[in-house]
Amino acid sequence: MRSINPRENSNYEQQVDKFTGGEVHSVREFVELAFQEIGQEIFWEGEGIDEVGKEKGTNITRVTLDPNYFGLTEMTVLVGDPKRAQEKLKWSPKTKFKELVKEMVAADISLITTAAS
Repeated sequence: MRSINPRENSNYEQQVDKFTGGEVHSVREFVELAFQEIGQEIFWEGEGIDEVGKEKGTNITRVTLDPNYFGLTEMTVLVGDPKRAQEKLKWSPKTKFKELVKEMVAADISLITTAAS
């Protein structure tokens, strides 16, 4: 596998195909949907690095922030454009975000269940 540094290669966009649905979702949205899949609801308390996600009804902290991944001073929104894959490869996304989260949670539950037996 060859690494391409976009700063050193002006043809970067032409050499790398991206597969994207062209949607933007937050980690918060992902977490909330994942917990919904297991019948739980998350509510948020605190601010910044001290913000936590707690399970409604039990008040148990289920989500904390890792300072190693927190602290971007500028918020950058990354969203891909699916046009190139659609035009060149006749590819389009078929799995919506909510369905993807559902599949990921089901896969994790399957792994846990298999490991426990």
